[in-house]
Amino acid sequence: MAAPTAVPATAPAASPTPADPPQQIRLQVLDANTPKSTFTDLFYLLGEAFGTSSPIWGHMYPPPRPPVEEQAAVATLQHALDVRNPDNLYVLAIGSFPNGEERPLGLAVWGKPGYRWEPLEEETMSAEQKDAYVGYNLTFRNEWRGTLQQHRDQLMGDELYWYVCSSAGERTTRSSVSPPFVPLLRYLSILAVHPSYQKYKIGSTLIDHGLAFADTENLPVLLESSAAGRRLYESRGFVKEDEFPNCPTYEGMAEMRFPLYRRPAKGGMVQNGGPNGV
Repeated sequence: MAAPTAVPATAPAASPTPADPPQQIRLQVLDANTPKSTFTDLFYLLGEAFGTSSPIWGHMYPPPRPPVEEQAAVATLQHALDVRNPDNLYVLAIGSFPNGEERPLGLAVWGKPGYRWEPLEEETMSAEQKDAYVGYNLTFRNEWRGTLQQHRDQLMGDELYWYVCSSAGERTTRSSVSPPFVPLLRYLSILAVHPSYQKYKIGSTLIDHGLAFADTENLPVLLESSAAGRRLYESRGFVKEDEFPNCPTYEGMAEMRFPLYRRPAKGGMVQNGGPNGV
């Protein structure tokens, strides 16, 4: 899975003990009205799920870093910006506990039909974007994310694109029409589950929720997976199609390989009328 954009440098406060399982798991789609405190919670959830030892994170957000509270504030701005992008879909898994407490235990971030990663260039960034990425190595981030996009493009080829200006909305190839194009697929960019709650099928619930949309739309789904997620994804029909290095000239990155998985379209008709449906 692609590395999250923001995770904490130190462990957050202790979570409920795993001996105290959630009574219920519910899914919530985040939007522009989501409280900022929820996006701050995501910062700590992603830190628990992915840790901070990966060289990816070390290059993405190089030290020295500010105190963890300031990192959380920056990450909150990032998530708030991403949620406002109509091509992104944030789905939060929230656990309810016997003491009445609710807290986020898992997160899926999807690129909807129409999603395409674009680089951040400091000279064209808004003030809000600059605040959301203060301290980040944008050169590394652009190369890292850009390589992932490039391999998705190479894998899908002409199958990837839908000519959205067609009045009938039919699918065509890149070579047969003029731009603009949008990616005609669903892309799972992040699937994260709190490590203390991984036996409660939270990851399965999150991915099945997203795959249901892809099946309705008759769309393929792409993702980059770690070894830990392989069994789950293969059980849902994903097949490893590619494996590649990313940013190998950076320290600690040369030995790493990133598998790209695809789940073919399952059948059915496109029902959302365009690239910005849920």
